[in-house]
Amino acid sequence: MSQLPIKKCRIIIVMIASLGAMSVGCAFPPRFENSKKPPPTMQQVANVWTGMSDDDTHYCRLALNVDGSGVLSILFLEEKVHHIPFRRWVLKGRTIEFELNTKPCQSIEVTSLTGHYFGSRLDLCMRSDGWVEYATLWRKTDIDARNRRLEESVFKSTL
Repeated sequence: MSQLPIKKCRIIIVMIASLGAMSVGCAFPPRFENSKKPPPTMQQVANVWTGMSDDDTHYCRLALNVDGSGVLSILFLEEKVHHIPFRRWVLKGRTIEFELNTKPCQSIEVTSLTGHYFGSRLDLCMRSDGWVEYATLWRKTDIDARNRRLEESVFKSTL
């Protein structure tokens, strides 16, 4: 009888340790990726990307320019918008590495930013002292086009 609670405690400890390990780094969860496709070019990734953080508290807009410049804009809940410009972004395979400005320019400080490109989706990891936030972003043009199709469909169905 006394071993049953110990086993439950071990399971709980392992689960907590696993969650803690996941929150320490910016490792992205494994996702299906077609490795036969060639890595993307800067032109393919350069775009405006929008989406939400995994906990739905941060709305993000990431503008990536072909010349490697860009800006990340973050709206936390309903507070003011924070703009985090970066010096440059580079592709290493499907991973996007960002070189952030050394001086924080907003009340929100992001010390590390990485991304992973999946075609029409981009996973973003934002890190600062004491917090890590993941966001899933989609090409704004794709979202806008899909939204228009849905709205047209709803309009036609109400006629």
